[in-house]
Amino acid sequence: MPRAGIEPALSGPQPDVLPLYYRGE
Repeated sequence: MPRAGIEPALSGPQPDVLPLYYRGE
């Protein structure tokens, strides 16, 4: 579920984490 990875990334203060989470999940 890529959504689960994007959700926490959006909650984070850094948008750069979005691609990182998406790739990791």
